[in-house]
Amino acid sequence: MSVTLQTTLGDIKIELYCDLCPKTCENFLALCASGYYNNCIFHRNIKDFMVQTGDPTGTGKGGDSIWGGPIEDELNTALKHDARGVVSMAGNGPNTSRSQFFITYSKHPTLDLKYTVFGRVIDGFEILDELEKVKVDAKYRPVVEQKIRNVVIHANPIADMALLRSDERYPIEVEKQIDLERIREMQKYFEQYTEEYVEVETELETSCKIMTKSDRLRQRLEPLLNFEQDFSSSPLSVEEIVNILRAECAEDIICIRVPVTDTRDRYVIICTPHNIRHGEAMILAVRKCFKLKTNQVQPPKKAKVGRWLCYVFDDISLHIMTREARLKYDLESLWGIGWMQTLEDEGDVSSLEFPMPVSS
Repeated sequence: MSVTLQTTLGDIKIELYCDLCPKTCENFLALCASGYYNNCIFHRNIKDFMVQTGDPTGTGKGGDSIWGGPIEDELNTALKHDARGVVSMAGNGPNTSRSQFFITYSKHPTLDLKYTVFGRVIDGFEILDELEKVKVDAKYRPVVEQKIRNVVIHANPIADMALLRSDERYPIEVEKQIDLERIREMQKYFEQYTEEYVEVETELETSCKIMTKSDRLRQRLEPLLNFEQDFSSSPLSVEEIVNILRAECAEDIICIRVPVTDTRDRYVIICTPHNIRHGEAMILAVRKCFKLKTNQVQPPKKAKVGRWLCYVFDDISLHIMTREARLKYDLESLWGIGWMQTLEDEGDVSSLEFPMPVSS
């Protein structure tokens, strides 16, 4: 997977280490896809050291991850600041990176195992040369602002070929056709359920969406929940979330178990909605189930990036992505194509053995 930073001086192409830094790359790609980095200036430029960007405020003190907080470092002894063009996350201490990143002008081993290396420049070194020559003030801020105009994401061709061959999980239409049965199914869904959802601003959180007609909704959702389970890890289990998604007509549900040492997320669940409005309805259903089991409204930890909804709670990360977004960003390959497992509609989730990545 690679991206191209289209800057005011020219294009810089970066290869990403998605296999070694999946969480960091997930955050970076989502920010790129949302246009978060568009018009970000290079606010810190130190000759023979590095150039830094990724803060929309331009102050060097701003920026955030797609989860609304810092992300854990993904340090690897195989990834070092040993050349010109190494791309790393910026931060002010361990596990403090959010959106800012820097590109090295030369090797600096003192940075190793302190900042997450997640990519390297593979094209556009002449633009990096021009950046290094830009005149700066006493605080290493360019006198004439240089910025990222846009970011282009280049899909992994090998992963794309694997997905295109997997017609059963990702049916590809060569010609766009009208599927009357699908339209009827969607219409039935929205007529039955979407009227239950109303956005309400509360004093505590304006982005929190509360469902009305709770009695009707409770009657539909309660049978999906296990009120006798232990809450030591998460009020909602993976099995319950999958059952909720199935009840909400989610498609192509995939569960991935992540090694404990890799990220704070223990499980990653990915599914496809009919459209973004349908995806919002699914998240609202999950939130309602959380409230039913805990008698409290969960603080929002939701991010929306175009056709990609992300909802994180406890040790489970839920990604609701349209079919086009899944094909474009290939999120599953961050943990390896061979490590994922599709859950069929009739499958018993409680009996599944979620695959674990094997270290090479």
